[in-house]
Amino acid sequence: MAYISRQRRLKFIDTELRKRRFPSARALAKLFEGVSSKTLLRDIEFMRDELGARIAYDKRKKGFYYDGASVNIGAFQVNERDFFTLYIAQKILEQYRGTSLYPVLKQTLGKLEACIPGDRKLPYDRYTERIIIRSAPLADMKAEYAWDDLVNAVIHEK
Repeated sequence: MAYISRQRRLKFIDTELRKRRFPSARALAKLFEGVSSKTLLRDIEFMRDELGARIAYDKRKKGFYYDGASVNIGAFQVNERDFFTLYIAQKILEQYRGTSLYPVLKQTLGKLEACIPGDRKLPYDRYTERIIIRSAPLADMKAEYAWDDLVNAVIHEK
């Protein structure tokens, strides 16, 4: 298998663990060009320590397996910085409440939040105590400038 990104390695490891194939770091390293078994051990540690996966090692089968909860390897991993960024985005979104942009932006932000594994919820209460964002509501865009039209114009450089 040719070189693949860490994200794709994590997805592959997750699939192997779900199928109870008991992959070892050494066996996985043979599949990934230019990736050492130490790197794959760090990937497994990341899944366990940062994503909360319950991964154990079976000495008899010489490989890893899920010992309870697996993880949701989404399109991306979310860290504390990302949580904070989403919090700020939520606060900025409030400026658009009552405009035609609000539902579109709210839906997109909701999709991003849905990518966060269920056991890792946004710690908004922690930020609310420390940060206050005040701004006046924005006026609505004119109806003839629909959001989809604006997006298409930007994409097609019009």
